[in-house]
Amino acid sequence: MSSAHHQNLTDLEIVSCTPVHADVLAGLHGACFEKPWGTPSFKTFLEMPGGFGFAARLQEQPVGFILARIAQDEGEIISLGVLSNHRRRGFAEALVKAAESHLVKCEGQAMFLEVAENNLAAKSLYEALEYRTVGRREGYYKLQEGPVDALVLKRVVAAGSF
Repeated sequence: MSSAHHQNLTDLEIVSCTPVHADVLAGLHGACFEKPWGTPSFKTFLEMPGGFGFAARLQEQPVGFILARIAQDEGEIISLGVLSNHRRRGFAEALVKAAESHLVKCEGQAMFLEVAENNLAAKSLYEALEYRTVGRREGYYKLQEGPVDALVLKRVVAAGSF
């Protein structure tokens, strides 16, 4: 790991989000995705039972987010985004690990997520974090270039799960 990479992670702050952060999260989502979610979607999600999120900040400026939920003993990453000029610096990994830690604190056993089959950067991240493909949803993402399959990934986060 380069010293610049390490320095950036040292300066990174991961903060828990509440519905009051919905505007900031919507802004980050809009900067990261071609079909952005509005503030009401984030507010509703963070108010629902099991819904949670974290934001990554550098010098008080938001640079990324993760949105997830817990049901029973399973977690699901709903959305993860890092601003383009801050990618490939370990921020997404830090956000995923924060969500996994929250799941473990809530006695969760496994984390799931869906990723577009053509999203090579995200697939590489999740593979490095030991997520494994457990399913596929054909044509799940309706993108400008046409329908793209979603891969369903899973990672066991707590001992004693299967």
